[in-house]
Amino acid sequence: MTSKEFHSQILPLGDKMYRLARAIVGASGAEDVVQDVMERLWRGREGLRPNNCEAFVMRSVRNRSLDVVGGERLRNDKKESVAYELYTTSTSPEENFDLRELADRIVATLPEQQQTILHLRDVEGYDFDTIAEVVGMEVGTVRVNLSRARREVKEQLQRALNYGL
Repeated sequence: MTSKEFHSQILPLGDKMYRLARAIVGASGAEDVVQDVMERLWRGREGLRPNNCEAFVMRSVRNRSLDVVGGERLRNDKKESVAYELYTTSTSPEENFDLRELADRIVATLPEQQQTILHLRDVEGYDFDTIAEVVGMEVGTVRVNLSRARREVKEQLQRALNYGL
C-alpha cells in the first residue's frame, strides 16, 4: 500500500475506529488505541493488501482494544440487575435520568462480542458480512449474537422503566 492509498483508505476510518475503541475501552483509552493501530498500520503499509480494508482496520482496532482491557471482560456479577441498581440509587421516582445513559450502562453489561456486534451494526451500520469478518464469526452466529444483545438490552430497559411505576 502506498502512502497515497493509506491516506485515502485508512485515514478516513479514524472516526469509526475511535467509536469502536470507545465502545470497548471507554473514552479514556480510545484515542491511544486508535493512535497505536494507525501507527502499526502505517509502519506495515508496505505489506498491507487486505481484501476488505475497512474490515481489516476495524478488526485491528477491536483486537488492540481487547488487549488494552485485558481480554474478554467477565461481567456476569454486574449483569444481575442494572435496572435495580439504577432504581435504588435514585433519590426520587420523579428524578430525571438520561435514557441514553441507561442504555449505555446496559450495553456495557453485555459480553464483549455482543457489544462489538451491536455497535458495528446499530451505530456504524455495517452489513453482516463485514461484521462477521471483523469479529471472526460466521454470519449466522453474528445474527444470533445481535438478536441476543438486542433482546437483553430491551429486557433490562423495560425492567428499569417498570421499576419507576
